[in-house]
Amino acid sequence: MRKGIYMKYLLKTIILILAIVPLSYGQVQSNLQRSPLSYVGNVTTPTMLLTGEEDFRTPIAESEQFYAALKLENVETAMVRIPGASHGIANRPSNLIAKLASILAWFDKYKVIE
Repeated sequence: MRKGIYMKYLLKTIILILAIVPLSYGQVQSNLQRSPLSYVGNVTTPTMLLTGEEDFRTPIAESEQFYAALKLENVETAMVRIPGASHGIANRPSNLIAKLASILAWFDKYKVIE
C-alpha cells in the first residue's frame, strides 16, 4: 500500500514536470532513479528537513512530499520551515540562529549518553 502512495506522489511530480518541460521516457526514468522519493522506503535514521519558504531551487513542496513519505514509513522526522529564507537559509543572522537552534535541538533529542 505504501508503495502506491509514493507512486501517487511521483506521478503528480512527473505530471507537473511534463506540463512544464516535455521529456522523453528515458529522461523520466533517469529522473525517477535520482528522486529521493524513490528511496524513501530505505530510510531508517531520524531525519530533519530544513527548508526555506522562499527557496526556488528546491521548492518547499519537494520537502513536504519527502516529509509526508517519511511519516508514512514511520520514520522519526521533523520539518523546519524558515520564513523568508531562500536556498541559502543562513543568509540572515536570524535565519542562521533558527537553523542552528533547530539542528542543536534535533541532535540533543537523539544524543546517546554512555
